[in-house]
Amino acid sequence: DLYTTDGRSPTISEWHVTSSSRVGVQRPQWSQNESSATSDVAITSVLSIAPKWLVMASRNGSVCFYDNQLRRPQLTNPSGHSETVFECRFSHHDKDLFASGSFDGTIKLWNLRHMTLVRNIETRSNIYSIAWSPCGGFILAGMSNGLVGVFDTNNGATKWLVTAHSDVAWRVTWNVKEPSIVATSSRDRTVAIIESDSGTVLQKIEHSASVYGIDFDPFHPFRLAVGCFDTIARIFDLKVFKDSSIAS
Repeated sequence: DLYTTDGRSPTISEWHVTSSSRVGVQRPQWSQNESSATSDVAITSVLSIAPKWLVMASRNGSVCFYDNQLRRPQLTNPSGHSETVFECRFSHHDKDLFASGSFDGTIKLWNLRHMTLVRNIETRSNIYSIAWSPCGGFILAGMSNGLVGVFDTNNGATKWLVTAHSDVAWRVTWNVKEPSIVATSSRDRTVAIIESDSGTVLQKIEHSASVYGIDFDPFHPFRLAVGCFDTIARIFDLKVFKDSSIAS
């Protein structure tokens, strides 16, 4: 099953990947003693762990570990962040490690097995999107002022920070098959292809509207899918790119 949230309501939608129809909608209990103040908190991110578990993040900054079979939370950390959590991501190399990125300017690394905070990474700006490196040693972040940075997950140090965009960097993605490159999308109508080791911007792809969704093809390392506010999804081959997509 697949779970999604619209980022504005306290509900999540359940889907079967073999069907285009939504299976149902549920309003998860956010805490064991839920009050009216917490029951209306918007869920901004949801991750599914096998059939049983969900990890949810909210607009009030809290992070919840939720038993989807019993329909109740196992543990909620209300002080996870002080602002909206826009994204949670699991590590590629450790199934018990995930990261949350927040508008409060921090990235927090959590141990899911113990639901403990492993590390707090301070950044220069509000976080909109995060992505793990394939080895798990670094976190890529997209920020509200167009900054994009890579941070060391072992000590929280900044590896590099670059102004890749003139407006908010909506989404970031790390190429799993070709870890030397990352990609970012922005409200400034561009996609930036960046060298992961140095932060050098290798390529800019212009669009007719703000660019939101972005991800690398897991089977073709230089193929990039992009979702744009002009309602067109495009696929680029970065090896042959010449200002046009190979499909849309």
